[in-house]
Amino acid sequence: MRSALIKTAPQYYFEENLRQTLDRSLLHSERDIRTLTPIFVKHILLQKDNFMCARSTVDDEIVAWEQAIIDRSNEDLVQQSGEKGKFLELFHFVLEIAWERGDDISPDEKNLIEKLRRRFKITEIEYRIIEAKLGKFPKNGNQLHTRDEIEKVRRFLQNSGILFSIRDQDKTNFDLIPDEIAGTIRRILDLEIRNFGYRELIKHKHVKSKGYMLKSLEKCEVSVEKYPTLDSLQAKVLAQVPPSILLGGTSPRDGLEIAKLKSWCSELQIKSSGVKQELIT
Repeated sequence: MRSALIKTAPQYYFEENLRQTLDRSLLHSERDIRTLTPIFVKHILLQKDNFMCARSTVDDEIVAWEQAIIDRSNEDLVQQSGEKGKFLELFHFVLEIAWERGDDISPDEKNLIEKLRRRFKITEIEYRIIEAKLGKFPKNGNQLHTRDEIEKVRRFLQNSGILFSIRDQDKTNFDLIPDEIAGTIRRILDLEIRNFGYRELIKHKHVKSKGYMLKSLEKCEVSVEKYPTLDSLQAKVLAQVPPSILLGGTSPRDGLEIAKLKSWCSELQIKSSGVKQELIT
């Protein structure tokens, strides 16, 4: 079995194969699979050291992630000012219509909803909060997923070649996304660094000012309310501005000057020579 895995390894992390596998998961006819897959992969395992975590901890964190969304469902997102508020109100209406015919939505409806979400620059978290407000997340009636339901999706992801299971010498079971597969998925999902790393990055003196963050959000066409707080700007940057754009902007003359990037690299005791994109990387 080891020999077979090693021989066929490239097919597991070949980008087109993984794109198709993720699409099948995220638009699956079974709602539990399409709901739990991004939580499992994007929000839990890809945020861990070595993309690995004990199964029991993964189960606990999935439930905690879902509960956190439910807890935020009393937020009135549509009260945001400007264009963003109008988009959120329209998106809320679309979701309400999609759900009014029954206890589930079809894969085609889900695909359309995702396209609208990206077009309106609505974050995945905002989408889930609105769905929870409608009483539909994570399941009907805002019911949390059970461990048995999580285990079912775990097996689906294992059969799909995304998730692997290992056991250490203490007989603790772990969920694991191998480095090669994790790297490809991160490229597909545009996850340049983990959330923890990004939260640390935006505190740095070169990017933490309100003025700099406002310019980055403007470049990414993200609307901002009047008189925003630093915390609200940071939250928008974390959710909607890729780290490479925050550092380098959207054109060669945007973002940080090369001198500042070199200085930052020197502080981190890493290579401080090269062109701007190399320094950002």
